[in-house]
Amino acid sequence: MNSIICIPDRFKTIVTTPVTITVTINGVSDSSLSIVLISSVQQSLSLVPSSASPVLKTELTIYLDSDYSETLNASDFTATLLN
Repeated sequence: MNSIICIPDRFKTIVTTPVTITVTINGVSDSSLSIVLISSVQQSLSLVPSSASPVLKTELTIYLDSDYSETLNASDFTATLLN
């Protein structure tokens, strides 16, 4: 499976109803996707270890706030770490 990951700027408004998005690749558009934004930003409490080698494979554990309201499945989760 191939995937393209876009890292957009943060959304500036909260949208509680589904918003249809259109993805266009090589002139082919798909509007079958939608998103819903939650009313607050969910943050991680910590990342363990707090640093890792950029050349060695390292398992990272992300701890979320205890009031995180959704079920987070590892297969659905993608993280992009930025400097």
